[in-house]
Amino acid sequence: MTGPVSCPICQSGDLTDHFQDLSPIVPTIATADDPVDAFADIVFCECKACGHFFNRTFDPALVDRMYGSVKLTNLPVHPSMNQRLNDLAQWFPSRTLAGTHVVEIGAGGGHFARLVAEQAKTVTLFEPCRALTRDMLPEPNIQLVNALYTPGMLEDPVDTVICRQVLEHCVDIEAMLASLVTALKPDGQIYIEVPNLDYILDWQAVLDIHVQHVQYFSIASLCDLAARVGLAPIKLIFIKDQHDFGILFGRRGMADHVPLTLPDRRQASNLDLGSRLAAERQRLAHILDGSKAVALYGATFVTTRFFSLLAGVGNISVCLDDNLGNFGDDLFTPLARVPIMAPSPEQLNGIDCVLIGAYLHDLAIAGRLRAMGYRGGLISLRPTPMPANEFGLVRGPTA
Repeated sequence: MTGPVSCPICQSGDLTDHFQDLSPIVPTIATADDPVDAFADIVFCECKACGHFFNRTFDPALVDRMYGSVKLTNLPVHPSMNQRLNDLAQWFPSRTLAGTHVVEIGAGGGHFARLVAEQAKTVTLFEPCRALTRDMLPEPNIQLVNALYTPGMLEDPVDTVICRQVLEHCVDIEAMLASLVTALKPDGQIYIEVPNLDYILDWQAVLDIHVQHVQYFSIASLCDLAARVGLAPIKLIFIKDQHDFGILFGRRGMADHVPLTLPDRRQASNLDLGSRLAAERQRLAHILDGSKAVALYGATFVTTRFFSLLAGVGNISVCLDDNLGNFGDDLFTPLARVPIMAPSPEQLNGIDCVLIGAYLHDLAIAGRLRAMGYRGGLISLRPTPMPANEFGLVRGPTA
């Protein structure tokens, strides 16, 4: 497939490819299915004119397969995840949520929408994953629409649009954002939350580059895009140790705009993710040397990308996960697959080492494993330095 010939933000044709690889279309697969066609090519591309990064080979025909008939993801499975959502709900200015009509695009499991519904008058959710059903949202002021949001689906203007972890999945990002602006009341606001490109560049977090993410936003590139559709930033928040960021926008010229100090625009002329990947492969044998039985933790894209790098190194026997919907499926690569199971003392018996792919929650996972009595090795795939901890959790081959 031939990718786009111009940047989706500034339309420049001055593009540089930094990295090419195969990525799973979904991180898990039913054990009866054949994974042969379950991978797609990605090309991590930089616009040299404006610094935006994107996957220029993304195939829109994959959208329903990736988001429609799949399991719910990003479910809060630990108190720290619930607290993060609570903190975000309290971060918004009172007028953004209190007594308003809020639209959330991409609701995931609906947990944040339920928090918003405690303040808002009404909440309308657009979520293409058909595993989210109305009975999972008992609040009477929540309306669920099991579909991708498209322009014109909202009949009346709304006060607030919340778009968390969605825009990075969109191909025509300017059209998408413009349609949301059209849906707003004149004094309405839009909150956009996305993964942080600077995190990937600073830490060469190659495992965070996968097929579901079409766009890779920096704060500068997101503000550039917003300016093109008449929005200006009001408030900025960093999330998950700067792995993600969120910006609250309003129409340009509104009185509540406060100028933000934004990071400098970045380019990555010396980025060498291919060498990074090769170095990780070389370190795997050393990291796993002497381990007779290894478990992965977290049925995520990061874990799957890591699993695909192993190439027969280490005896990976199981993937542990906390999402009940994944049990009975496999984590897979083109060459291997392992069952996904719940962590338990019985399942951990005989495991020499656990590699935590869900690294944004690695400390909580390590604490849970130690509480179960597991005394083997614990390695996180986080690309950032490991905080001091009481669990013996160390940083692994992405260090």
